[in-house]
Amino acid sequence: MESLYALRCPKCNKLYVAPKYVCPNCYNTSFERVELPPNGTVETYTTIHVPPAKYKDEAPYNIAIIRLENGLYVTARLLVEEGKAIKIGARAKYIKTDSRGIPIFSI
Repeated sequence: MESLYALRCPKCNKLYVAPKYVCPNCYNTSFERVELPPNGTVETYTTIHVPPAKYKDEAPYNIAIIRLENGLYVTARLLVEEGKAIKIGARAKYIKTDSRGIPIFSI
């Protein structure tokens, strides 16, 4: 199974999911790659019905904020079985990161 990763600043220990070149907390320019927990909960979500042109073939799709078990928040695509409702607080499991760098979770 593929793992989800973040960047940790070794100087101040802050974690970042999005790519960074400079730590906004301490201005350090080096980072360590660390593995994140694969499970979390859905904090909020939206279903995109009218997407940007380059994603038109993927609509409708779900974007969610997932709170990982370590407390870090991740913006991700959320896959849901057809006919199943998304509920705030639902358990979400990391599946993979797509070719665009977007994490994909499922409930």
